[in-house]
Order: sequence, then C-alpha cells, then structure tokens
Amino acid sequence: MIYFFICFGILIVIGFIYTIIYQDKLKKNGIEAEGVVRIEVVDSISADEFINKTTYHYVTYKTQTGEEIKATIANPKKELNTGDKIKLKYFPNNPKYAYFVEKIK
Repeated sequence: MIYFFICFGILIVIGFIYTIIYQDKLKKNGIEAEGVVRIEVVDSISADEFINKTTYHYVTYKTQTGEEIKATIANPKKELNTGDKIKLKYFPNNPKYAYFVEKIK
C-alpha cells in the first residue's frame, strides 16, 4: 500500500514539473494574441454538505488563421475580471490552453 502512495506522489510531482516546463516554453515561444476574459464560479455541495466554490478562468481569442477559440487560462491572476482584455500566448497545436501575459488597459 505504501508503494501505491509513493508512486502516486511521484506521478503528481512529474505532472507538476511537466506543467511548469510547458508553461515556460509557452511563455517564451508561444504566438501572441489578444482576447477577452470570462470567469465562471461553480457552486457544488460536498458529501458533508459544505458548499464549494470553484472558479474557472477562460479567454476567447482569434488565432492567426482567424479561428475563434475558447481556451482555459493556464496561469489566471486574481486581478482578472469578466470582460477584461488581455494579451496571451498559445501554441497552434494546443490553442485551448492559453498563457496570460498581461492585462490590456
């Protein structure tokens, strides 16, 4: 049983490291675009009847080819609000995963 927890922990660490590396590559080599933020807050009730609020950050933008994409923001910031315009970066092979660069004033 302890081996299961060790393996599970290792998989979590590998996933975390992969995400950090992917976001770093996206930040350096991604294609820049502008988009509009949409935030959703979803309420759910746990088994012990606590209300859990989960916040999801999305952005809608156009790719270089003109395709409109609704993507998840990989690194959302607390200062973002629905309707904010932002600069983002994405990879053409995975456009539904956007990296927040900065808020447009």
